[in-house]
Amino acid sequence: MNSLILLLTKYTVEFWSIIGLLLIIAELYGFTIILLFASFSAFTLCIFAVFFPVIHNKILIQLALFAAFCFTYTISLYKPLRGSLYKKRDDTYKNIIGDSAVIIGHDLTKDKIGTVKWSGTICKAKTHEDLIKKGTTVSIISVEQNIFNVKKKK
Repeated sequence: MNSLILLLTKYTVEFWSIIGLLLIIAELYGFTIILLFASFSAFTLCIFAVFFPVIHNKILIQLALFAAFCFTYTISLYKPLRGSLYKKRDDTYKNIIGDSAVIIGHDLTKDKIGTVKWSGTICKAKTHEDLIKKGTTVSIISVEQNIFNVKKKK
């Protein structure tokens, strides 16, 4: 216990830097994202200790600041970060809809998956029309699970 107190008082910046790195490593190995905020807090406390060396001998103040920084980072960053990581994006293919593609491989028949060439890329496609011949230029009307829904271009 005395060695921990010595680390916190004599090597404050180094101690919190190591804690921050360990928390980042733990978060990278699949633990909760809250550890990322705790690592931000440890690094913030390092910077705080550099500019305010008076806290070097105050262990309770260091722990209180660490807890306050953790709370602040968690409250301010958890929802935006969680929202951006887990939000289902419906606008992923908006730039593709309306573009042209060419039927390649074999003729495309109703509700069967075939292939089209779009922007130099070979993609899966299906149609609700009876038959679209190979080589026909089609228009992409929607995308479902990486499969283009196409119709004959007029």
